[in-house]
Amino acid sequence: MRWAVPIVVLLSVTLRLGYLHEIGDSPLFVSPVLEAGDYLEDARRLPDASSTSLLEQGRSPLYTHLLALAAPLGASIWGLHLLQALAGTVTCVLVWLIGRQLFPLHVALSAALGTAAYGPLLFYTGELLPVTISALFVLFPIWLLLPQSTAPPSWRLLAAGLSAALAGLLTPAALLLLPFLLCWVGWHRGWRDGLWFVAGCTVVLIPMGSWLVGGDLAPDAGGSLGANLQLFWRGEESSYDLSPYVVYRDSFLLSVLVWNQGVAFPFGLLAPLALVGMALSLRDADRASPQRQLLLGFVVSFALAAILFAVDGRSRVPVIPVLLLFAANGIWAVAGGRHRLASLLAVAVLLLTLNAGAGPLPAPGLTHGHLWRGLSYEHQGMSANAMREYRQALRLDPNLPGALLNLAGIVSLRGDDIEAESLYRRYLDGDPASIPARRGLAMALMGDGRSVAALQELEQLVTAAPERADLHGSLAFVSLVAGRPDRATIAYRRVLSLRPDSVLVRYQLARLHSSQGHVDSATTQYLLVLDQDPEHAEAQQALADLLIDRAGGPEAGVQLEMTPELAQAESLLEHLIVVEPVTIAARWSLGRLLARQGRYAEAIQHFEEILKIAPDEYRAHLFLGGLFRHMGDSEAAAEAFRRYARQEQARRLQATARKESEELAKKIFGSIQ
Repeated sequence: MRWAVPIVVLLSVTLRLGYLHEIGDSPLFVSPVLEAGDYLEDARRLPDASSTSLLEQGRSPLYTHLLALAAPLGASIWGLHLLQALAGTVTCVLVWLIGRQLFPLHVALSAALGTAAYGPLLFYTGELLPVTISALFVLFPIWLLLPQSTAPPSWRLLAAGLSAALAGLLTPAALLLLPFLLCWVGWHRGWRDGLWFVAGCTVVLIPMGSWLVGGDLAPDAGGSLGANLQLFWRGEESSYDLSPYVVYRDSFLLSVLVWNQGVAFPFGLLAPLALVGMALSLRDADRASPQRQLLLGFVVSFALAAILFAVDGRSRVPVIPVLLLFAANGIWAVAGGRHRLASLLAVAVLLLTLNAGAGPLPAPGLTHGHLWRGLSYEHQGMSANAMREYRQALRLDPNLPGALLNLAGIVSLRGDDIEAESLYRRYLDGDPASIPARRGLAMALMGDGRSVAALQELEQLVTAAPERADLHGSLAFVSLVAGRPDRATIAYRRVLSLRPDSVLVRYQLARLHSSQGHVDSATTQYLLVLDQDPEHAEAQQALADLLIDRAGGPEAGVQLEMTPELAQAESLLEHLIVVEPVTIAARWSLGRLLARQGRYAEAIQHFEEILKIAPDEYRAHLFLGGLFRHMGDSEAAAEAFRRYARQEQARRLQATARKESEELAKKIFGSIQ
């Protein structure tokens, strides 16, 4: 069958590209959420995201690095998914290569075509998760260990160990394959050959040894061993994350290949056929063949992983290609076998057992679909679309926590503090201790003008969580709005005790001291800000103004003598002008300082530059008039005063005209009403 591989490749590529094209406009494709979004973000910020931190969060460092390495080839989301589509196509070819050695050609071809068209495999092509790659890597050791005509050479054993270990680093359940494969190689090929397999595993596992102690392989305490095994063979595509049932509304192709109407297709049909196919394989004359044992042991290893660890539809995806081989063998064996009736009865019993309770997607699944889409829209800054999805989720489940909290945050940013308060209170009915919701409630209360109530809410929060610097920062902000600068000062100091390197908070504290007239304290804080961030322009400007005021007050008529503080202020302002020549504030401050020191010619240059940069700053003409008069240039002074008077008069006329227009508009609209 020379045409078998081209047909398999053509079908696989067509379906995968077609599926990616269909979901290309989906918000979940454009901006992945949940674990897929975490993987993408980790890949973008490598090497800051260490392998240890990824392991602690239950994510594969290997897949994260693969995404990062793939970025130069296709930095877009599309490029990454195309690479996964390629991996899925290679998986289909491997199924054909493995199947033709162990089964009749028509069985191998059926399994390969089934792999190409298997709905969940298509679905995970569109998800940035290690599932598609791990399904490829777990097949490599099987293909490498199968004999072509003689026993596999050493390099194939080494490569088999390498690929098996890599599969274990992509999906922890595959680590259970390693002892089985080692025993199989040692028993059937000799323990000396087994050393080559061990060497391949060691190349990968020793550098990544922390994976084995990172806590990612802890047994699942959420269900009994029997319940976990039953979940593994259940027909539905259960998921702790996104599932095909949530996404298939974005794809006609996926809705045809994955559905849940009485039978959870496709796994609800695949599992009974595969179990019957496995049983029939054991009854064949060659049931003791090492090759069949290899495939059966592969399935048993993943079933054991399902018993020991957390199970969802995603965890069984790597074993799907092998199950398809057994299922295809079962179909053809039943069709032409002597025990057709018994086999059909077994399939029917298993079909009913494994699909018991299967039906349309329940409301919680639809609800979470809206929630995840809303989250994706929110990540893209499309708040109106996000609000629509959150509201649809709340219509299905009025108490869905994620939708309540996320929608409250959006409407609060849009200024609807009354609705935000209502949403936060509904959320707190289910989770009274939630810090994000209580802080959001406080900010909504403040936005609605109830700053005292907001202050009380935040006081309770910082008492309950005194180590949260962000809460103390919110308390400082609300205290200022409530007219409690003394309380704001305490809150800012508490933030700095928790985060002494926070430049923003220290700058805010300096501004607060300055507004209260605590010049020395403000100066100290501004200097500390500049120690941490020497190029902090706002702090340089504020410190320079503060030094000038402390030297002689803000009154323009007070003559200033040069002092070390004024020299420092002048240096700060000159630096600001050098860094940002179009700055207005620094030129105003420096021009006024030079004028008060009698350095009129230098001051004139800055006020003239102000007018070049911003002609609307007509007050500069007034200062120029005074400076020219001090220099004895009465003609230039008079011209500057005339320009100031003209622009001031124009401003007043414009203000009067605007006021009259507004009054006229009110009369017109009032008469219409």
